[in-house]
Amino acid sequence: MAFKYEALAGQLAASIRSSILKAGSALPSLRHFAELHSVSLSTATKTYNLLEQQGLIWVKPQSGYFVRAEFTDKMPKRFLSQATLVKQDTSDVIFEVLQNAMRPDLVPLGGGCLPPELLPIEELQRSLYRAARRSPAAAYSYGHQLGYQGLRDAISEQLAKRHCHIAPSQLLITNGCLEAVNLAVMECTVVNDVVAIFTPCYSGLLMALKQAGRQILEIPCNQSGPDLDYLAALMEEQKFKALIFSAIAYNPLGFNLSVAVKKRLAALIMHYKIPSIEDDAFGELGFMHEQTTPVFAYANQLDNQNNCITYCSSFSKPLASGFRIGWLGRADSVSVFAKHKMNLNLTSSLPAQVGLADYLFSEGYRAHLKRLSVEIEKRLNQMAQLIQTYFPSSVAICQPKGGLFLWLEFLAHVDSMDFYQAALAQGISVSPGEIFSMTGRYKNCVRLTIGLTNEIKLEAAIKKLSELV
Repeated sequence: MAFKYEALAGQLAASIRSSILKAGSALPSLRHFAELHSVSLSTATKTYNLLEQQGLIWVKPQSGYFVRAEFTDKMPKRFLSQATLVKQDTSDVIFEVLQNAMRPDLVPLGGGCLPPELLPIEELQRSLYRAARRSPAAAYSYGHQLGYQGLRDAISEQLAKRHCHIAPSQLLITNGCLEAVNLAVMECTVVNDVVAIFTPCYSGLLMALKQAGRQILEIPCNQSGPDLDYLAALMEEQKFKALIFSAIAYNPLGFNLSVAVKKRLAALIMHYKIPSIEDDAFGELGFMHEQTTPVFAYANQLDNQNNCITYCSSFSKPLASGFRIGWLGRADSVSVFAKHKMNLNLTSSLPAQVGLADYLFSEGYRAHLKRLSVEIEKRLNQMAQLIQTYFPSSVAICQPKGGLFLWLEFLAHVDSMDFYQAALAQGISVSPGEIFSMTGRYKNCVRLTIGLTNEIKLEAAIKKLSELV
């Protein structure tokens, strides 16, 4: 349950993000706000402080509180083009970019992980120590084929807080989210089957599908998500065998599908009985007050016995990428997926599972997520404002509702691979749009991440990138 000040901040945040409250407009004084909402002055102060932390408002001494100038989403609202069956393999380019994104000698604006300063490292270390001390024998075995029971219990409990009900017996612990997705692809398709995926999308999924011998049908999205009427027509025409999608804090566009869209997507999947894989790796990173219930939950409401969706997620994005702990969930048995996993690597690291279970049951996780959602929104707003200050006005920024990224679109003649190479020469890693599709659609786009904590270094990096543009 949200505190009163959090609920009030959420209402104001929604008005700011939807431009009902315009940039630069004055907010009521603290005393007037308290009177308007019949709350104490302390609650009014906490409300404004939270919005200030999120980077949505600012205070001018002697004048009061004002809506901060939000960056303008100039992305075209239309859908770019029709679905395209991939004919080429750009895995080598993707692999090179991903390698450079992890180089410690570069300014990290191209990766996909949280900076260490935003992680609860000390709390995780304490949980690992406690877990190893309490069950030393269990922590060094292979463990149960589905994964550590305590962790599956904890994940089930956490999912229930997002109105997604998956029993511990319906969960399989995996080595990250990508392994979970790969296991699902292996089970619901065969070589040469067509798998549909929304683009621009996470490059690791494109590489995984290519290496698995599946054909890829790319369905372009805009900043609000996919065109569901068009998706329904493709389903009706049986243009693909399976669908992979994300609904929350989508990488790289940052959209959150609305409740109505998620319900309709679930209904389409169930109606056409399309084997589907929900990649929810960023599902816990929706901004504060954003609705983060997965599509899987709405499909369960329609028919929890025949849910066509395999749910995949991990702790890599919100908590600890190095633990490599993810999971796969189904409304029915996961035993067939466990067999596939045993053929690959038996089980996942048990000490990490036991430690994470301890941390999740300590209730520290929910507090961490609440702090994190405020911090990442603030950092994305800061980066967007720097881009609007230094970059040409022709550069469009997709306004995210969660996640770690900003998606930039340059004029059509700008080549993001040239930009990427020039940025490397300046000691900065970025992610060129070319790696988020294998059809060449996003050659004039770039993804940036909040991997840099130091504000002075960030501004210097953005200045350098603006000169390259």
